[in-house]
Amino acid sequence: PPCIARIHRANREHHLDCSARDDPHCHRIHHSAMQFDAVWTALAFGALGCLLLLACRRRGGKDLPKAMRRLVVVEPNADLALARVVVEEEAPLPVLKRGQVLIKVCAASINPSDYGAWRARSAKGEYPLPTGQECSGVVVATGGGVSTLGLLGRRVAAFPGSGTYADYVACSAWRLVCLPGSVALADACEFFINPLTVVAMLLTARAKRATAIIHTGASSALGQMLCKAAPGFGVEVRHLR
Repeated sequence: PPCIARIHRANREHHLDCSARDDPHCHRIHHSAMQFDAVWTALAFGALGCLLLLACRRRGGKDLPKAMRRLVVVEPNADLALARVVVEEEAPLPVLKRGQVLIKVCAASINPSDYGAWRARSAKGEYPLPTGQECSGVVVATGGGVSTLGLLGRRVAAFPGSGTYADYVACSAWRLVCLPGSVALADACEFFINPLTVVAMLLTARAKRATAIIHTGASSALGQMLCKAAPGFGVEVRHLR
């Protein structure tokens, strides 16, 4: 407030006027000014903390449905024709933890590691098993926390690790990327597993000052991406089929 600022300024000016002489009265005023600074600094940090707590609370989720659809594996089988994969029509929406967001899924990619879960039994043995590892969509609710600030309503590419073949999926705020308007959601749904792996491989090669790398999955989607991206990193790729 202006009145507090004037008092504060007057104390400082009086201190400067008295600093040239050894006056006990001036020292007492100086001590009071220091206490004044400490009190208002504490109040400022307290107010900032309150604002941060308000900003980090849960947001969104008011108009969400009570249930959603999701694809689950009921019984895996090495023969995909015999695997039991069904759509649950009334699955409960994920309950968000602090630091998580709820994404309305717009697109989800299919990778060999995804349908691999339809062939082999999960080590955890938990069935029905939600499937799908990465997706793109819009953040419709947040579970609170500093990491979720500003994410409500954002278009994102996400890597929750499971459950993306559904209407909604929960994801840690640290496992998503906000998308610019120029990137289509249909393209962004495959951002992590292949493209990000390619970038990580090439950055690792460059960090180790390698001039070439050998890749054994030349005809895969990752291999084709690697072939296109490698020249930009100054790395030669030797493909093996």
